[in-house]
Amino acid sequence: MLQTIELQGGDREEQVRRLRLALREGCCYIAGSPLVRDDGGHLLRRCLAHLDEFYRLPVEDKLRLWTCTASTVCHRDAPTDVGNEHGGANVIATGLRGYFPLGSESGDVQLFERKESFAFGCGDARVESRHPHSASALIARNVWPDGWCPTSSEHSSVASPSEDLEELHSRMCDTAKELLPLIEAALPTSLPSLQEVAVDSSSDIQSFLRSFRYYGTRHYGCTDGVKDPKAWVYPRDTPETRSTRQQLAIGSSLHTDWNLLTLVWASSKGLQMARSAGGDYEDVHPLEELHLICNFGDFLSSFSKGAAVSPWHRVLSPACEGVRDSLVFFFYPSAMCPAITEPVYNLGRPLSLFTDQSQAGGELWDIAASGLDTMAQVYAAKWKQVSKEQFGSSPSIVAKQQNVQL
Repeated sequence: MLQTIELQGGDREEQVRRLRLALREGCCYIAGSPLVRDDGGHLLRRCLAHLDEFYRLPVEDKLRLWTCTASTVCHRDAPTDVGNEHGGANVIATGLRGYFPLGSESGDVQLFERKESFAFGCGDARVESRHPHSASALIARNVWPDGWCPTSSEHSSVASPSEDLEELHSRMCDTAKELLPLIEAALPTSLPSLQEVAVDSSSDIQSFLRSFRYYGTRHYGCTDGVKDPKAWVYPRDTPETRSTRQQLAIGSSLHTDWNLLTLVWASSKGLQMARSAGGDYEDVHPLEELHLICNFGDFLSSFSKGAAVSPWHRVLSPACEGVRDSLVFFFYPSAMCPAITEPVYNLGRPLSLFTDQSQAGGELWDIAASGLDTMAQVYAAKWKQVSKEQFGSSPSIVAKQQNVQL
């Protein structure tokens, strides 16, 4: 049974005790977070409605917001003035904000992951006033669909979709920052201060929130001559087709999170944590709708010298015609933290941060030989590794995107 950490009015000693146990597991649940504390989840539900509206847009409208990973150049099919709503002509969008179509990235180069995603961070005013884009490839302006931003002539008491989603990001940041002093208290006292050494104002600006929508197998086109996704059948059960069946079940391939910590809200089960190297998994989903999941990341595991476990985990696709929604907040250490070069292991395998995910097989990635000095540079390289853009697969990605039956 995973620990539940009560942030609202919880006893500090009990919070730290539970977190100490959770750090050994790699994961816990969060209750009473700033995300839902003051409004009972109203903002969360509004944001989910906005995102559902987004995913229902025509494919071509969503693809206009698809930008290159960790780059300051728009995707070749995206207009260069996609950021005009933010107050300037010809704003170039960076690649860790906006839309990610089906198959555009994968933690396992051999797998097509049946999910699409939309990413956003803090408001643009904070980005521009406090950190230049050159400080970190993770720092970027948000990219919104047409009509999602308030205009200067509007004086509405109702928040626009962009304002709601930026507030959602802010509350996730607040949740992470409430957890940090408790995590520090739960770590061995021999370690330096996590908050003083590894976190600064750039953590908020770099950290971003991604909405994921996972689709069941019947949302997808043809295989073995079956053209109609409504008439989906699996081929005969052989070792070869069994591999296909297993791939169809994966929404996100097995991985660990590279960052400091990750906060997750999910509409249904699907997230699973590996309990052994032999393939034993545990479902991770809170009993309460408004509780969050917290995964500890590779950076925290390295910083703590293994006292915090970074768990191997995956997401299963929903069954048949089902859809699973999740909100995933990636909280990063300071942009200027020195690059970690010594691999850390869990279940006998190097954590994802220390492997080259652009190659099959999980081979160790020699960060020291890569000439990367800071964690911001390391993370930019990691996002590029999992982007299918580098494999020249854009046409097939778009084709699969257009075959989705919503």
